[in-house]
Amino acid sequence: MTEKESLELISQMITKSRVRLERQAGWPLVLWGVAAALIGIAVWAGVKFTGNAAWYNLWFLLLIGFPIHWIWAKRHTENVRDYVTETVGWVWFVFGASCMVFAALYALGVTSLPINVCITLLLGFATTVTGMMLKRWLVMVLGVLTICLFVPLMAVVVSGVDTILLSAGIVVLDIMLPGIIMCRADRREVRI
Repeated sequence: MTEKESLELISQMITKSRVRLERQAGWPLVLWGVAAALIGIAVWAGVKFTGNAAWYNLWFLLLIGFPIHWIWAKRHTENVRDYVTETVGWVWFVFGASCMVFAALYALGVTSLPINVCITLLLGFATTVTGMMLKRWLVMVLGVLTICLFVPLMAVVVSGVDTILLSAGIVVLDIMLPGIIMCRADRREVRI
């Protein structure tokens, strides 16, 4: 095999990997986005209207999503692991684990850290990297907008419990919208 043929083969494998990941990642992104946005709205409303910080514990409901996601993935995805799939998977795993660490810190009484701002910043990075890996420029731009526009807005303009509501809106943009885009692309691909 010549050098040119090797590079072409590698390029084809990476492209196949991206397509497979997009086909398999759309619905999980939509479901995680819906869950996070709905729980965020419930936490915001509970804390805003009752003043009771116990509502923050609703975030731990997201832990239920991990085994559900794992079971779904076992049934509905090809069990092929490659560079793109592994990288994007680890990016979102680190994001999810970081969110749980922040939630645990808050539950333990560490309230000096702007947790919603930190989590939203991490979400922006995860979305940006995913967009770059999948060569989905809209997804990458949404991540960059989160990092460069929404997080500063959240840190400076919006305060207190209202940052949760803004975070829920950003989840819709950074997780649900890319998932919907991927699902639509998969449906178009199936029709062809």
